[in-house]
Amino acid sequence: MDKEKSGISFTEIMIVMAIIGIMTGIAIPNILEWLPAKRVNGAIRNLSADIQWTKMKAVSDNKNYVICFDTDKSVYSIYRSDTCNTKKPSEKRVNISAEYPGIIIDDVSFGNTNPYLVFNPTGRPSGAGHVYLIPKEDIGDKYLSTDGYKRTDRFRLIKVLTTGMVKIGDSSDK
Repeated sequence: MDKEKSGISFTEIMIVMAIIGIMTGIAIPNILEWLPAKRVNGAIRNLSADIQWTKMKAVSDNKNYVICFDTDKSVYSIYRSDTCNTKKPSEKRVNISAEYPGIIIDDVSFGNTNPYLVFNPTGRPSGAGHVYLIPKEDIGDKYLSTDGYKRTDRFRLIKVLTTGMVKIGDSSDK
């Protein structure tokens, strides 16, 4: 009497393992390419929300609020003031690089190239301007490229208009 064969053979297991290995080898580089873009998108959404929050706090408290940007440390702080007074405790402090590894604040300019943005009690900003967040790995060798960047397609931009409107864009929205 022959017994029925059941189960899987060693050869079948090895074929499945080889297929999984090939699929993993194809997927990992795509995931690594995808991560910085997702991180910068998350960081720009949070910064946009914090700018809106600062504007609303200025209106609701009937006081000036300022967002101060430190591009060297990739940190921004929000103060109930019209100046960046680092001796005062901030309402909120966000370290972009700690919350979103590999993402930095690259360029900030409001009004006369000020690295801060003040909202008055009517919700109007001190001046129109922008903030760029970029993946650190997209910074190239300034001696090898004309603009100092390897690529710009993952750059994200927040524009604040003189009306107080906040817009999110990318490197093509300059």
